[in-house]
Amino acid sequence: MTGVTEIYTYQDFLKEQTVETGVQTAINMHMGTDEFKIALDADLYDHQRNRTINEYVRLIYTLSGNPIEDFTASNNKIASNFFHRLNTQRCTYLLGNGVSFSDDDSVKDELGSNYDMQLKTLAYAALIHGISFAFWNVSGIHVFKLTEFVPLWDEETGA
Repeated sequence: MTGVTEIYTYQDFLKEQTVETGVQTAINMHMGTDEFKIALDADLYDHQRNRTINEYVRLIYTLSGNPIEDFTASNNKIASNFFHRLNTQRCTYLLGNGVSFSDDDSVKDELGSNYDMQLKTLAYAALIHGISFAFWNVSGIHVFKLTEFVPLWDEETGA
């Protein structure tokens, strides 16, 4: 079970002496959250690097009760790609036909030429990390994963 972590908010950022210290504090606090650490583990699982299997060491105990690594145990550690395949299937099933706007087709053109692909990337990152962030610029959407972006939530509105 994860513990409650203090969140660095926009109001905390405004209280800082300089922008540099505020940005560095926000990054450090974000990297210390349980959500960030879980997202890093999720990235490993997504790339078929099952942390649980890869770090598992079988132990045996000596007559005096001291644990030592079992050198006779097989070291066959085969990680599964199920996590990646499951989330790819979920994302593709939900967004397989892209996005359509019933009122006006020109809306999609204004969102950028690769809007559907960026939306799929955004959704996939949200499936892996639990949350992802999109920034709409004039040229289109830019997607950020939880491990690439530090959100500054507002204490009053939650924005």
